[in-house]
Amino acid sequence: MAAALREITGGAAILKVANQDIGHTQGGIEFTYTKGTRNRVVDRYGNSPVDVINIGDEASVTAPLAEWSEAVLQEIFQQGTDGTSDPTPYMGLGRRAGSYYEKKRLDIVPIAEPDDTKAITLWACCPTGEISVMHDNESDRILSQQFIACIDETQDDGELIGKIYVGVDRGSESA
Repeated sequence: MAAALREITGGAAILKVANQDIGHTQGGIEFTYTKGTRNRVVDRYGNSPVDVINIGDEASVTAPLAEWSEAVLQEIFQQGTDGTSDPTPYMGLGRRAGSYYEKKRLDIVPIAEPDDTKAITLWACCPTGEISVMHDNESDRILSQQFIACIDETQDDGELIGKIYVGVDRGSESA
């Protein structure tokens, strides 16, 4: 494999949920992929693995959402009552246990060319985790949200969670 400086990437990205730009972020969008594995060991070799077996992979995205907007609040508080058409618009908080979150496609698309073709697409994501918002004079109110990727059984094995594009035109798959 030849080294190529042009393959070094960096810079900001936009976050799309269900093909819609979710708005500005502050501090960068973090994609995390964890390979779930277990080691196969046999008595003859002690604790040294003879094989490594996949037991399921996990992917998540953490995005510090900078816009306090209807679109952002609807995505991260989707389990709450949507009162955005109310005379005093709001999003409700809290649901009974056992409620399902709606799974939506999520795309992280680099802003700068030519890196905009090096996107990450996750087929079925749900908002999860804690949301903490600081109200003070020293900072903006940022809604840091984590999204977890779920399996999409309609996709091929090896692409059940999503795709990382390596710099080619995504064509009809682009968001």
